[in-house]
Amino acid sequence: MKICGHQHVREQLDRMVSLPVIPQSFLFSGPRRLGKYLVALEFAEKLTSIPPRGIYVEGGDILVIGRPNQDPLDEAKVMTSISVDDIREASEFCSRFPSTGRYRVVIVDAAERLTASAENALLKILEEPNSTSVIILVTHLPAKLLPTVRSRLFGIAFSPIVANELRASFPDSSVPDFFFSLGLPGLIATATDSQDVFERQKKLLRGLFQLSRLTWKERISLAEQVAEDPEGVGDLLEIWLAGLRRQNEVSFHSLTFAVFLEQLLETLDRVSLREGNPRLLLEKLFTRA
Repeated sequence: MKICGHQHVREQLDRMVSLPVIPQSFLFSGPRRLGKYLVALEFAEKLTSIPPRGIYVEGGDILVIGRPNQDPLDEAKVMTSISVDDIREASEFCSRFPSTGRYRVVIVDAAERLTASAENALLKILEEPNSTSVIILVTHLPAKLLPTVRSRLFGIAFSPIVANELRASFPDSSVPDFFFSLGLPGLIATATDSQDVFERQKKLLRGLFQLSRLTWKERISLAEQVAEDPEGVGDLLEIWLAGLRRQNEVSFHSLTFAVFLEQLLETLDRVSLREGNPRLLLEKLFTRA
């Protein structure tokens, strides 16, 4: 997926590249489907002066943790958890001098999936950084990281992209305007490159946005359908949440609606962290609406 938008963020990072001293650890945070990981890769390329390899090889100065090494550009694939061994590998990687540029860069994608022991090991690296290394954590759940970890990271916040700007990046797309209004480039890329996946998402999203009109039985059925693809549940909930927030910006909603948004956020967090059965979590959420 190409990088769309985030011009202000990218300009800020470009300015940092030329500075004699930069922060040695970053936190890229914001909703899913915004391209945070791709911006991290772009930043890493500029810091190292070489293209990313995704795995440690002799002479390589970029290490990607949190997704399959054999396919570091596939945003649909992330690891179930990030172990202490992964962080030890990162520590060893950072201990070596850069082969070409000024820095070696470690990108920890889906950082919310760090195990407790891995996060503690990471904290030790952050407390005693190597002057020739930069660590970038990428996550849509920054609150799941230890406060002591977050306090040592330079925060870069990503926001949804303006619809017109996003539309300009996909001029030939026939995706309805509503989806562009959500400001999620990853969603538009899926619609463009994986039409079958997007058609399924559209069908399920139609049910989600009409949830209040569904009968109890229809809500249970919808929960089962959404949960059929465990890896896609989080994406659907994130898109639904973005749409509900957009609706909230243009119309008045009750306190009950605000409470439901909080419940949706809680469910999204639990699904993302694989806490509980997705179908049961969805059934509980849907029958509250």
